[in-house]
Parts: sequence; C-alpha cells; structure tokens
Amino acid sequence: MGMIEYLLLRDRVDDLANRMAGVHELSQGRLEHSLEAVHAEVESLRSDVEDLALYSRAVAAVLMKKGLFTHEELLQSMDEVDGSDGCVDGRITQAE
Repeated sequence: MGMIEYLLLRDRVDDLANRMAGVHELSQGRLEHSLEAVHAEVESLRSDVEDLALYSRAVAAVLMKKGLFTHEELLQSMDEVDGSDGCVDGRITQAE
C-alpha cells in the first residue's frame, strides 16, 4: 500500500470513527430522553394510585362510620370483586 492510499484510508477510518461517535451521542441523548419520559409517566401513575387509595379509604371510612357495612363485609366484597376476573390474587385483570 502506497503512502497516498494509506493516508486516504486513515482519513476514511477517522471519518467513520467520528461518525460513529456522533451516532453514539445521538443515541445516548434519545435514550436519556426516553428514560426521562418513562420516569415522568411512572411518577404520574404513582400519584394517580396514591389519589385513588386515599379516595377509596376515605369512602370506606365514611360508609363504615355510617354503619352501611362492616370491615369484614368490605373484605368479603373485595374478595368477590377480586375473583370476578377468575383469579383471587389481590388485583383485577382487565380483559384484553
């Protein structure tokens, strides 16, 4: 390989290395943005769950105070609703 071919090849290799570094930086930026979006969505969902838990507890407390049902009746009803999806596992599985 002559000197000119060597220099041209070296320039080409350097160019490819620079382009690869640029692609890597771009992909890292996209990944970081994606992770931030996922984190924000998780925090939003966490807030919604906390709100629903507070609402559920408040409603149950008011209804029990009024004597509309007992704690045991609430637990029994929860088991019935839980089993409505075919599996008593502490959660409701949505039909797909």
